[in-house]
Amino acid sequence: MFLSLFLTCVAALAVSTVLLLLFGHRVGFASRVVGIVCAAGLAIGAGEIAARLWDLPPTYVLVAEGLLLALGAIVVFARPVWNPIG
Repeated sequence: MFLSLFLTCVAALAVSTVLLLLFGHRVGFASRVVGIVCAAGLAIGAGEIAARLWDLPPTYVLVAEGLLLALGAIVVFARPVWNPIG
């Protein structure tokens, strides 16, 4: 289970780093709703990438996606000024 969580987080880190480098400086607004939607998209996308790359069990990938979404939501609501790509 921890391997699935780790590999899903690695995929999320890689995707979010690329998105941040490509589009992070272009976003000129702060929105918590868009931040939650981006966090959900990132969690689901990273889970799918990790599951297909490393043939991970679907239940463990869903747990990892849920954890990524929960942590993303905590960060979004904890920060007063939020860049959705960030």
